[in-house]
Amino acid sequence: RFQNSGSTVGEFEIHRLYARKTGSRFMEETLGLVLAAIQDMMSTTFHDVMITHTTEDELLQHRAIIDAIQRRDTEEAQRLMNEHLQMTIDMLR
Repeated sequence: RFQNSGSTVGEFEIHRLYARKTGSRFMEETLGLVLAAIQDMMSTTFHDVMITHTTEDELLQHRAIIDAIQRRDTEEAQRLMNEHLQMTIDMLR
């Protein structure tokens, strides 16, 4: 179960949960590598993001994505996921 830690690092746990739910060991292992690299990068190059970022908006975005998936609204889920990824990219600029 995901627990909001109030930090980007804690928010990674929800992504791990999603990977586990796929039932794909490959997905879990690949995500583990990606998250480790992101965490390393954010603790050095993007340290200010780690300090100022909170998970409230992220959790709202995730909830909306999950809701769209549960409704089987693939277009909305894809749109929301793209929006979520773009916000993350913009945050790191």
